[in-house]
Amino acid sequence: MIIDNQCQIAHNVVIGDNTAVAGGVIMAGSLKIGRYCMIGGASVINGHMEICDKVTVTGMGMVMRPITEPGVYPQAFRCNPTKSGAKPLHW
Repeated sequence: MIIDNQCQIAHNVVIGDNTAVAGGVIMAGSLKIGRYCMIGGASVINGHMEICDKVTVTGMGMVMRPITEPGVYPQAFRCNPTKSGAKPLHW
């Protein structure tokens, strides 16, 4: 596990083996992050949920729901998985 500087990690957070967390990431409490994950810089992750193994959250990503499928979750899609035909959320 690698954790960069300026990260805020709240209570009861579990980070799996071989996971890298870039600088400026904020993690709320009671969060479980799987193995072989990469969390991009300045990302925000909600608490009381789980992120499965082999997930990449790109820089400035916002994870508000559990992630149950491995893949790359870019910030432009508010952490919807990158699949053909993926559409950004509309505010």
